[in-house]
Amino acid sequence: MDPNAVAVATLPKRYFDKSAWDDLVSRQKSFRLFSLTSAPEAFGSTIERELQFTWDTWESRLTNPQATTFVAIPDDPASQGRLDIRQLLQHEWLGQLVLLRMYQEDQAELSANASPWTALKDGVMRDDVVLHYHFNGMFVVPAARGQGIARKLIEHAIASSTPNDAVHAKYTVIVWAKNESAKRAFETCGFKVVGEEMYEGGSNERRRQESALMLEYDPHS
Repeated sequence: MDPNAVAVATLPKRYFDKSAWDDLVSRQKSFRLFSLTSAPEAFGSTIERELQFTWDTWESRLTNPQATTFVAIPDDPASQGRLDIRQLLQHEWLGQLVLLRMYQEDQAELSANASPWTALKDGVMRDDVVLHYHFNGMFVVPAARGQGIARKLIEHAIASSTPNDAVHAKYTVIVWAKNESAKRAFETCGFKVVGEEMYEGGSNERRRQESALMLEYDPHS
């Protein structure tokens, strides 16, 4: 698939139609569980862990003011870039990426051995601090890989979140050292390796230990 034939949509944080909203939460849940099932080695979390999540947890992944979820879908020229929930539900989802807005000091808490969601802090973001955005949960369906969709998701997320020139922002992501395709996608977008740690985890049936890389992108550097 030509990446130019792919659009990136931002999932809303609320919707007036409860039935459609519930369908969106379910779709997001299903896509995430599919990603954990089809590529368990790509994530620090496990299908066993997230199957235990309550409905409120799944819903909060969309409503959290510090989290924005992007999905890649086949482009529909008729939409002119505007898609509501009903249209999003009609399209096949080719990929997904979550961008977490964090406090600068939260980077010290980011680790391959812990969910980045636990590092989010409640409170009002101040305008006088360096904005820190962290990528999480990127996944492209197997049939759509190798076609630039991951890069398109990353670029769209950065473009959608980049503040004005007066505010400094940086972006981080943790990827497995052996995941060359993910590492390459982020490096193509300007990310550089700034750290490495050992990850120990996985499911009870599939324990693993491997190297995880911290990558960072600073638009101002």
